[in-house]
Amino acid sequence: HYLLKLGDAHYLAVFAAHHMLMDGTAEAEYLRQVCECYQALQAGEELNDLSFEKDNYAEYIDYCRRHFDTAEVIEFWQSRLTDVEPLAMSLPAKASGKGDKVHESIRLDQKEWQSIQSRCEQLKTTAPRLFKALYGILLKQYSGTTSDFVISEIFGGRPADHEVRVGCYFEQVPFIFKQSLLTPQTELTDLVGYVRQFRKDLADLHTLSAFQQSQLISKGRLDFRYNYFNFDNSREFLGEAGRITYVSPDVSGLVELIVKEVDGTVEISLDYFGGEFESNGFVERLVQLSRQVTGGATRLEALSTLTDSEKKAQLRTWNETAVAYPQFESVQSLIEAQVAKGPDRIAVICDENELSYGELSERSNRLAHYLIEQGVEPGSRVGICLDPGIDLMVSILGAIKAGAAYVPMDTGYPKERLAFMLKDAACPVLLTQSC
Repeated sequence: HYLLKLGDAHYLAVFAAHHMLMDGTAEAEYLRQVCECYQALQAGEELNDLSFEKDNYAEYIDYCRRHFDTAEVIEFWQSRLTDVEPLAMSLPAKASGKGDKVHESIRLDQKEWQSIQSRCEQLKTTAPRLFKALYGILLKQYSGTTSDFVISEIFGGRPADHEVRVGCYFEQVPFIFKQSLLTPQTELTDLVGYVRQFRKDLADLHTLSAFQQSQLISKGRLDFRYNYFNFDNSREFLGEAGRITYVSPDVSGLVELIVKEVDGTVEISLDYFGGEFESNGFVERLVQLSRQVTGGATRLEALSTLTDSEKKAQLRTWNETAVAYPQFESVQSLIEAQVAKGPDRIAVICDENELSYGELSERSNRLAHYLIEQGVEPGSRVGICLDPGIDLMVSILGAIKAGAAYVPMDTGYPKERLAFMLKDAACPVLLTQSC
């Protein structure tokens, strides 16, 4: 405990404790007790008149000693973690060390939160389960994994008679996402149903210590955690309303999604180090998924992780390909213009072969003269049956310079079809290597 004097009538009280001693609920309860004592002393009351329930945290410690890491628990998790692979995420561009701590957050309005709750009722699930399912969908999209993968989830873990006890009751429990339930054909009800059943199947087998988890789970570069808060974090002190703010731990390699209910709505945030993980609007995409779910999406194939700005870019920006182009210039005149600007510049590349604009013009001119000598006239059709390459480009340009139209013929076509095309197009000349 620290008491810092900031002014004549301004003090700052600081309380610090290791997380292993207190979880979020315990910190809130401890703060309530401190505030209650302070206000009682200020009012001239005796502290002996304050009644606090007897602490029974020792009972929970004894329970943990008897139930954590039993042979049954370890065997249960070994059988389920066999095929799990760590998620592989690429490093951010120009990453140097773990970088600065990043906190991304989006708070939904009450109307949207009510829509989510209504949709959860339709799906026969809860908001914590729905957001966990969406988290898994997005992680699969980001990593491109084709294997089952695991995240860690924070369990409250408080027995019925320990709701407001001071101590550390939370547990970090693995949750396994199955690839078979993350396919485009998966019904959303099946995925959220699996999330519900996974928790139900754990029963009393969730008591796996962090040490045993480190032994059983393949370690990747990053750990992904899911944390859902639904307890009241508002407090009143000396007549003024206040709020307890959660700060995620500064653990290297940890990416934590935090969903918390606040004042009748919900806030979604992601905490990570910028040098270890590239978000690319992760929270925005998660919100996008939730809106598609509330909009009536029933299958995973109906869910898109694209943001509104990305959709606009795909549908509009990237398709705005209009450019100023001479409308009355022929192809051959455009080629000759390039010849005049730089005859040695490369015009055609095919495998290891190259052809400059000057060489392209010279070879096509020779071919055009040859075609005219063979009776090709303006308006004639010249058949071209060549594999893609430099000769094809020379032939097309040569036919155009001779004033003819060219008839492309695929060398892979049957000979009967090629013969029919040649006759039907009335081509006086066929340019080919072998046909």
